[in-house]
Amino acid sequence: MTIKSFNMKLLIILILSSFLILASCKQVDSNKNNSLSNSDTAISTANLSSNEKNLIKIGGIDNYYVFEVINPKDANKNITCWVDLFEGGKLKTSFGKLTTKLQGNDKLKYISIALNKSSINTNKRELIMSILTNNAASQGSFVDETDPKLGEASVANQQQKVIDGQDINLAAFIQNEGGTSVFNSISENMTELLKNQRVYIFKCKFEK
Repeated sequence: MTIKSFNMKLLIILILSSFLILASCKQVDSNKNNSLSNSDTAISTANLSSNEKNLIKIGGIDNYYVFEVINPKDANKNITCWVDLFEGGKLKTSFGKLTTKLQGNDKLKYISIALNKSSINTNKRELIMSILTNNAASQGSFVDETDPKLGEASVANQQQKVIDGQDINLAAFIQNEGGTSVFNSISENMTELLKNQRVYIFKCKFEK
């Protein structure tokens, strides 16, 4: 890794972390979805302002999603996120497992994923994951080979109820020759989604 690419990676992580720390001061609305009770823990795409989106883009992030956690339970002390890569409809590998262990009264606030194109090597894609709590931020990243000739699209699930120990599909980054198939719900349309040539599924899990 060159000094220039290392500094750019560090800048991206710092800007995303700074945004998340500032955003954690916002009041969270626990009544976004009437199908969830006020005591349920849920995870939802964050409602970002134009200024917040522009702040993230300063670091060179071109495709990202930020998720906020609503009503985090004190019992959930371990949060893990990772990316599953599917090729030809089959799971090829899992990338970048990132786990945060909450201490004391610390609570989970935000989880984010960014997929960035390399300006130096068009055959490379970097994925950056972040987990933010009241007091700290954890980041993990990895670089994967890709085909620059493939068309790209992405989609994120909206608000979902958190069930302890259950994998949650947060976002999908899709690459395909020609058109790409995109659906509003990742889990309900997984069979059709995986008909695309390459699919990254960003996932998380809450555990006691």
